[in-house]
Amino acid sequence: MENKISEENATAQLQVLLDYYDIDFADFEDDKLRQAMTHASKKLVKAIQKGRLEIVESDGITIRQHLKNPSGEVSVLTYREVDGTSKVAMKSKGDGDNYGKIYAMMGSLSGLGDVAIQKLKGVDLALVENLGTLFLQV
Repeated sequence: MENKISEENATAQLQVLLDYYDIDFADFEDDKLRQAMTHASKKLVKAIQKGRLEIVESDGITIRQHLKNPSGEVSVLTYREVDGTSKVAMKSKGDGDNYGKIYAMMGSLSGLGDVAIQKLKGVDLALVENLGTLFLQV
């Protein structure tokens, strides 16, 4: 898939999200966490470049993930702003269950539940996991 926007513009779009949630990698003392966040951010920039992810700041923040099904049709999965409801959705997950926490949170943010997120595959699921990695720090 060809890049639709430049890396510079995609990075700026991701920075809108990071600024909105006041996420600064320099604040993280844990090197592993900082590396995970940096890795996730690089993947998100690529997704923005390819048009698979949109960050919309208008009366809050909304994220749109463009999914492409096997028939080539594109559908949009929309995530609302992180809120208490999405954080409570993670409460039944154990401390080490990061994927469970991510799926629960992203399922809540989409309004579709964690089962819908678990059904995603390949790059679509990876994109959710990278977003969730950032959102676990909000």
